[in-house]
Amino acid sequence: MSMSRNDGRETESISSPDTLGCRARLIDGVYVVRNHEQNNVSLVCWPRKFELGTATNSVLQLLADLSESGVVVDIETWYEVELASSCHQETTNILARLIAYGWTKIDVPVGDRGMLCLTPREVPAATFSTTNYESTCTLSKFAVVTQEDREWTIELPHSWCDVMISDIAVVDAILEVGASTSVVDLSHRIHRSLFMWAGLLVDPAKEVATLMSAQWSPHELWFHSKTRRFGRQRDYGGTFWAADRFDPPPFQPKPSGSSDVVQLDSFDEETARLSFGTLYDVAERRKSHRKHDDANPIHRRQLSEFLYRTMRVRALHVEDGFEYANKPYPSGGSAYETETYLLVRLVEGVPPGLWRYDSQAHALVCVRSGIRNEHVQALLRSVTKSSTEDTQPQAVVFLAPRFSRIMWKYEQIGYSVMVKNVGVVMAMMSLVATDMGLACCAIGSGDSDSFNRAIGVDPLECSSVGEMTLGSYG
Repeated sequence: MSMSRNDGRETESISSPDTLGCRARLIDGVYVVRNHEQNNVSLVCWPRKFELGTATNSVLQLLADLSESGVVVDIETWYEVELASSCHQETTNILARLIAYGWTKIDVPVGDRGMLCLTPREVPAATFSTTNYESTCTLSKFAVVTQEDREWTIELPHSWCDVMISDIAVVDAILEVGASTSVVDLSHRIHRSLFMWAGLLVDPAKEVATLMSAQWSPHELWFHSKTRRFGRQRDYGGTFWAADRFDPPPFQPKPSGSSDVVQLDSFDEETARLSFGTLYDVAERRKSHRKHDDANPIHRRQLSEFLYRTMRVRALHVEDGFEYANKPYPSGGSAYETETYLLVRLVEGVPPGLWRYDSQAHALVCVRSGIRNEHVQALLRSVTKSSTEDTQPQAVVFLAPRFSRIMWKYEQIGYSVMVKNVGVVMAMMSLVATDMGLACCAIGSGDSDSFNRAIGVDPLECSSVGEMTLGSYG
């Protein structure tokens, strides 16, 4: 058995008098697998496999062409080719099957504006036809245009394909045909039909006619789609992509140089084991509680126990230069990227201010003394409003991932992993607070801009992703 891989090389499109100069090429990451004993050939692109049958010379040559320069296709008629095995031309039949089942990308020139390329992520949802053309359709509100390495991509989260374009002028050229056009050039009709096939051109009224589509905002749907493409996206997951480019981010952030440190109280684990409720009991009693009793505020001793049981480091080890940690809660990749900041308004034994929890030393390190700073006040106002209370909380816990700790390893899904980790921490903190008799409430929204201005850290380095209020029961 032999195996060769499509290298995804870009080639110059060659025009044909009978076509628009369209070419089909195998999608990137495809392996051509030939079984010499049974004399058959198949394509493999994990987790999919496509059996092509007997490995004749014409079939092997077709695959070679698709892997390299591509094969000219008549974009108007390719779906009119019968898909049955009785088709007269063997290679034409195979090419039609490959296109129909999403194994090829299609390069299409757009006049003198540039090129577009339809790149399947899965099997096309329907057959292409120029009769689908509608001049009144506009670009979908869910379309997202990005640029990387001089390559433009138009993504539609719920589409079967991505559309690559050589220049943003390609989109302008396709959108130029409007409802007032009485005679439509064939090439324009084909280009717009291709955009409709990909779902990029839609009737705006129909697009939000149902709850399923109307409930989504563009950025939420895009984020969901981008982070859930396991097996359908190259450079996805724990690839350690940065290992050869950047040093591993340390577990702890750089020391702030602050001399104002509050050493937190030690925790008697043996005595505590006898007093804790069962998990069932704690989970049943758990509920969000927003009101705090300022006449009897939370004490440093309670804050110490709360942080010890939720965020302390239990172990730390180094592997290939990367510091892996262990805390009471699970965290993707053992990176434990989530830093804990506390905005203290009223905690007995801890001065008001903004603090960072040092999970190794079990101590609070001062970031900003007092709470009169405008950015700290902005944080208090946003949290108070989000909690729907008129009175300010005694303390606010900010869960702020250091992005490089997780994104150094993961591609495409790094932020998704962080959000999941923050959710785990919130659940952990809610249960521990309930067990301790503390008032705790997770906040659904937050002001990351004010947070970063308050702690003085680059928002691309570290920023708040989740907030919780903490205090004594009011």
